Amino acid sequence: MTLQLLFIYLIHVSVLSGLVYWLWRYSREILSSKLFYAALAAKVLAGLGLGLLYQYHYQGGDTWSYYEQARQMALLPFKDFWLELTQPLQSSQPVRAIWFTRGVSLMVYLGQLDYWLCAVYFSLISFASSIYGLKSFCKWNESYRMPFFFSFMFIPSLVFWSSGLLKESIGFAAFVIVVGFYARLRARQIRIWDYLLLVCGLVFLIVIKYYIAALLLPALIFLRLYHLEFDFWKRWHGLSKSLLIAVLMIFPAYVFLYWLSPNFRGLEFLQVVQQNHDWILTKSDEVNGLNGSGLSGVMGVFADVFYYTYSAIIRPLAFESFTFPAILSGTENFALLLIAIGFWIKKESHEVNIEAIVSLIYVLLCAGLLAYSVPNLGTVARYKVYYMPVLLFLVFNLKRGFLNRANQ
Repeated sequence: MTLQLLFIYLIHVSVLSGLVYWLWRYSREILSSKLFYAALAAKVLAGLGLGLLYQYHYQGGDTWSYYEQARQMALLPFKDFWLELTQPLQSSQPVRAIWFTRGVSLMVYLGQLDYWLCAVYFSLISFASSIYGLKSFCKWNESYRMPFFFSFMFIPSLVFWSSGLLKESIGFAAFVIVVGFYARLRARQIRIWDYLLLVCGLVFLIVIKYYIAALLLPALIFLRLYHLEFDFWKRWHGLSKSLLIAVLMIFPAYVFLYWLSPNFRGLEFLQVVQQNHDWILTKSDEVNGLNGSGLSGVMGVFADVFYYTYSAIIRPLAFESFTFPAILSGTENFALLLIAIGFWIKKESHEVNIEAIVSLIYVLLCAGLLAYSVPNLGTVARYKVYYMPVLLFLVFNLKRGFLNRANQ
């Protein structure tokens, strides 16, 4: 058994080494070797650390549950395994978790992977998507290089929660691929394999994190329509174009959301969000639970919008909790807040374009809605991978010249 395990590890270490070498060659024009290997090591160690955290600190958790269910499926005879893998799902089932488990089981079945090898592969997929996104943004604008690196590949909590055997690893990878494709559209450098990657990214994003797709895709389509190259369209004022596109997108967006999930159909969306909000609060302790502003009436609505959006972006701060791992998140959030203030005070760029405006709207909507639907700071910390990199990218672009010197 030991020799068999050693042989499996030797095969996968060889495969992983080949993939890393290919990624290094792919990225060496845009990223120094020291930053490439530092980011790669952080990603892999984060994926392994996540498994250790859930194994010894939380005594289990969904990451181990996913693997155990996948391993049990992979032990089935091929016919039974195939039937289990292809069995149709009902909307009442936890579709996202089941599809994710099926994907992991296929990897385990084909590659005889244990938990730790799965964690490394998922971390590498997430890392590879970031490299693709980085190269895409460099093609769009060379000065975006280090702001993208620091916002998508450097912040410890974002690296941690987008690594390892979690849906966030694949969801984050799909998110970055879709955003990277938009950057290549703006750069007018699209190849066939970019379309293939886009299809993969869209499929995984819609299956794994449909609510992120519900916010991200309309935003990117809006931006694409805004930048159409027709002469008559270029003569339109920016505000006029924005209003016309917004009006024209109302019905297609409604149809898209209706198709995307039953949860978006009519008032059912509000009911589902409220039910999830109430259920999460019953499972949350006093420190991590987000209970709202406590105000009522119209002022209470505005106060709650601010409270949940603020909580999803900045909290917890360093002084709010001294328990592990909340104290690490609090310290990081406080440091990022100080950095953001410093960058704003000493900003080099005063550029405000349509991408910045739409990105900020996306961040605020994503943060507010996610924090209200899952009002728990621990859970929100995982979901930050879908909006905090965008916000930090906007912040870091205020002093992009300072950051770009880090790659020299």
